[in-house]
Amino acid sequence: MAQSKAAIPIIKELLPIADEFDLAKQNLKVETEGEQAIKDRFDALFDRMMDTWKDVGVEKMVAVGEDFNPEFHEAITMMPSADYKEEVVCNEMRAGWVLKIAGSDEQQVLRPSLVCVSAGPGPA
Repeated sequence: MAQSKAAIPIIKELLPIADEFDLAKQNLKVETEGEQAIKDRFDALFDRMMDTWKDVGVEKMVAVGEDFNPEFHEAITMMPSADYKEEVVCNEMRAGWVLKIAGSDEQQVLRPSLVCVSAGPGPA
């Protein structure tokens, strides 16, 4: 457990790199076979990095659809939503991350998710 917690400062420094990888992965536009090969290699590299992080207990949080919890979420706005009830996360602007301690139910928030929270249905 102490070994996992000792790595927290390093992990926190790497989170923006994971954000950039994820953003790039979402925005790659493939038009040729060569580009597809690059994308496949990029996806494999990103997946390998995420698997390695998971092995040491670092996981991306699921935010959308969850009840807003200030321990896990940092709200930047509230917005009307027909899809989500009031006080439920309806959009994630930046992923949040936790460190799950091996052999324990304990988890430490490394960075809260940056989210939009539903204000419920808007005016009709």
